[in-house]
Amino acid sequence: MTSKQTSNQANKGKQGFASMDPEKQREIASKGGRTSHKGDEPNAKVNDAEDAATDEITDEIEDEGEELDELLDILDEAELTDLDPEEGIEIIDQWHEILNDSGDAELKEIGKSLKQLKKVLSSSKSKPEAIAEALTQLGHQTDEYANNAQRGYKTKLHKLGKSLNKAGKSLEQQEAE
Repeated sequence: MTSKQTSNQANKGKQGFASMDPEKQREIASKGGRTSHKGDEPNAKVNDAEDAATDEITDEIEDEGEELDELLDILDEAELTDLDPEEGIEIIDQWHEILNDSGDAELKEIGKSLKQLKKVLSSSKSKPEAIAEALTQLGHQTDEYANNAQRGYKTKLHKLGKSLNKAGKSLEQQEAE
């Protein structure tokens, strides 16, 4: 049996998109192209489902972008260290949920750091050094993540990372005085 026959048997039953190599699948998917030319009428149910999925993803991205903008606005209006701890915990909870739901391992690590910051802030015996350390670590992680973030998020995430680092360093300096 030739390798061509073996390949044909392995792909037997696969048609269209499923039979293509992964690179070709990504290329077609990224262009929104069709893989089949059978008939001129598009499959309305498939197109509607694809449109709905695309709309849902777009809405999620826009929501996260708006939430990031809101967070940056809060940080622009006041020093992070001047925020009410309860307000800070609410913001942490909101972002922890977003990051945990992302499915991205690096974002989940940032979420763990947020959880640690919340723990430190919630403690009745919280020390400024522990808060400063948590803020600095979070700032560093956010800044690192920003290097590979999607276009449109890089600048915002770098700004957030710098704000968190600045707040951590500010607390460290206050403690040193």
